[in-house]
Amino acid sequence: MIAQMIGYHAMTVYLYIFVLLASLAIPLVWIEKPFKLIRGSRIAALVNYTLLTMIAFDGLVVMVLSSRGWSINMILMVVTLVVLIAGEILKGYKLKRFVLSEAKDFKAYQGRYMAIVVAQLLIILPFIFIYN
Repeated sequence: MIAQMIGYHAMTVYLYIFVLLASLAIPLVWIEKPFKLIRGSRIAALVNYTLLTMIAFDGLVVMVLSSRGWSINMILMVVTLVVLIAGEILKGYKLKRFVLSEAKDFKAYQGRYMAIVVAQLLIILPFIFIYN
């Protein structure tokens, strides 16, 4: 049962990585269409928040069912989750500033958005290589 829950946890992490990779295309596809760019960024943010919550819940269930205490690995995973959530908040802040700005600088928003997504990928990928 524990192995099955760890499998569910791993699948949600893989799904999150897939969504991050797919969200890299948002600024590239809709760079000249501000409404679609804003809408796509907001939808991606909601999906990312949902997946991060699922990852946290799956990890909590695995920890409780396995009757393990806090280990260094679990603390690192929680810290990583907090950093990923902070990245999502930063993307939302950058989106809000982009929407409210008078001069819509598409290239600046595109660069910041993609830099945050790449940073999130670089944060989560070491865990994939370590635990697989």
